[in-house]
Amino acid sequence: MLGNIQILRFAAALLVVLFHVAWTAQNEGNPTRFLAGFIKWGEAGVDIFFVISGFVMVLSQARSPRRVDQFLIERALRIVPMYWILTLLSTALLLLLPGLFSSSSFSVQKTLTSLFFVNSWLGQGYPVLYVGWTLEYEWLFYLIISLSFMLFPIGFTWIAVLAVFLALNWAGPVELVSLEFVYGMVIGLLYLRGKRLPKPALFVAGGVLLLAAFAQLPAGQLPRQISYGVPALLIVAALVCLPQVKGKAALFLGAASYDIYLIQVFTIPVVFRLIGKLFVLPSDLTALLAAAVTLVAGGLACALVEKPLTNRMKDWLRASPRLDIGARSRPVR
Repeated sequence: MLGNIQILRFAAALLVVLFHVAWTAQNEGNPTRFLAGFIKWGEAGVDIFFVISGFVMVLSQARSPRRVDQFLIERALRIVPMYWILTLLSTALLLLLPGLFSSSSFSVQKTLTSLFFVNSWLGQGYPVLYVGWTLEYEWLFYLIISLSFMLFPIGFTWIAVLAVFLALNWAGPVELVSLEFVYGMVIGLLYLRGKRLPKPALFVAGGVLLLAAFAQLPAGQLPRQISYGVPALLIVAALVCLPQVKGKAALFLGAASYDIYLIQVFTIPVVFRLIGKLFVLPSDLTALLAAAVTLVAGGLACALVEKPLTNRMKDWLRASPRLDIGARSRPVR
């Protein structure tokens, strides 16, 4: 995997964490001044994730072609185990300690629709883990792109994915933020053809400045796929053209970004409540502690839970000829 993309994944997760930290502080009636700006543009980390996902899926399929079943099994191994563990943990807390939750209650239907990434499409609102709405878009994208890889040459798959997302937007609940996956696909195809941006560092700076500028506009004045999506497109397209960061640290930060993104649902409210009961600290310090605890917890979850569990599952699947996941596939670098 490209080192810059791994670092960007971590940065995107951090943006979302800071967004939720600042929002929680404001919701608790003690807003943070230092991190307040992230309420306006921190959620753009999600849009960066979507663009990265489109880029990575095209690049990995071009370098290591897989069947539909192989592709979906690999994607499931990446996102399902940790998501299910934390969804079931949240469900258990809803059952055993309902007083911890002010606006959620246990529902068998919601638990099942959350586990199988269809909560939003069935009109159930946010899933049990509220950040899981993005994973429902991710899984929908995986289904569409895997079929596109089977039916069309890779250079035309972006057209097929674009057409399906537009049709789903016209017919139902799929929002046009889904087009950000297509942005990433186009970046990936151009990258594979050797196309590079001139002076990419300027495009990175331009993307960040554009994001900051769009964030000052009144909410809803621009569609999300423009206000957050276009800056995300510029940042990703430029970073793949710059010299790549190398080393295990970059790879680990990229891998841990997923765990950080999920575990914030637990760590942020826990830190705020504990500190509120035990100490009197400035809001800014509480917010920074919540972010720090989230990063550490996500890193530990990745190293101690997700990686060992995923490796065991991969070993088991590779031992089964009928469930081959392409053990000999060339990794994306």
